[in-house]
Amino acid sequence: MTERLKELGLSIDKQLDNAVFSATNNDGMLFYWIDHPLGKALISAYGAHIISYHPSNQSEQFWLSKASALDGSAPIRGGVPICWPWFGNTRQPNHGYARTQIWKLASINTTEENTEITLALSDDMLDKAEFKFSLECKFTVGEELQIDLSTTNLDNHPIELGAALHSYFATHRDSAKVSGMGDSFLDKTDDFAKKTQTEFALSEETDRLYTQPNHHITLTHGNGHQLKLAHQGEDTVVIWNPGDTKAEGIADIHAGGAQEYLCVEAVRTQNPIQLGVKETYTLSQHLSVPI
Repeated sequence: MTERLKELGLSIDKQLDNAVFSATNNDGMLFYWIDHPLGKALISAYGAHIISYHPSNQSEQFWLSKASALDGSAPIRGGVPICWPWFGNTRQPNHGYARTQIWKLASINTTEENTEITLALSDDMLDKAEFKFSLECKFTVGEELQIDLSTTNLDNHPIELGAALHSYFATHRDSAKVSGMGDSFLDKTDDFAKKTQTEFALSEETDRLYTQPNHHITLTHGNGHQLKLAHQGEDTVVIWNPGDTKAEGIADIHAGGAQEYLCVEAVRTQNPIQLGVKETYTLSQHLSVPI
C-alpha cells in the first residue's frame, strides 16, 4: 500500500483491473485507487471526487485539507469537487447536490498509456430529482490527467443547468502566479465590481470571475515549476482563496491551510447550459506538468 493510502486510513479491498483497486476507510466510504505506471490517483465514490493525482516522478498536484471529513458527513475539502447542477450559493445546497451523492462505477479501461475510470449518477439514484438525467465523470489518468463531466438530458423537455470543476491545486499561495485568464475580472468580494489587473497578484481574500479566459491557462509555482491547464465547456475561470482571516472561520480548513493551495476553477455560470432533449454537454479539464 502506498504512503498516500496509509495517510488517509484506507485499506485495499480488491483489485478491479490491472491498475485499479477498490479501497475503504474505517467509515466504510468507498474509494478507487489508480496505480498506473505513468500516473496515480485516488477517487472517492462520494461525489465522484478526485482527491489525489501525481504523474510518475512528479509531486502531488492537488491539495486536500487535513481537516476534511472523509466519512460522507460533508463535502470533501480539496481535490476537485464537482459542482452540479448549479454553481455557487444562490440555491441550496451550495454548489448543487452531485458532490454529496454516492456515484456508481460505470466502466474501467487500462492501456499502456493510461487508465480510464468512469463514475455515474442518474436521477433514479436520488430521492427526488428536478429532471431526468445521466451524469458521468470520466477520469483519464496517466502522464497527464483529463476530467470530463458529461450531462445527458433524458427528460422530455429542455433543462437548464450550471457546472464547475472546483480544483484545489497544491501550491504556495503567496508565490503562485496564474496566466491566461485575461486582465479583467469581476470581484465577488467587492459586490462583483469589474476590475483590471495586468500582472497577477492575490488580495487577502480572493474570489474573482474571469469572464473571458483562454482555454489554456498556466499556474506557475514559486519554484518556477508550471502546471498547464486546458478547459473546454466553461465560460468563466474562477480564482479563489479565502485568505488567512476568513479561513479561520471555515471548519474544514486546517490552521495555515489556506496558504497551501489556490483554486483555479473551470465554471459554466454566465450563460447557463440550455440542454435539449437527448443532448449532452461536457465540461472538461486537462492537466499536464511539463518536465
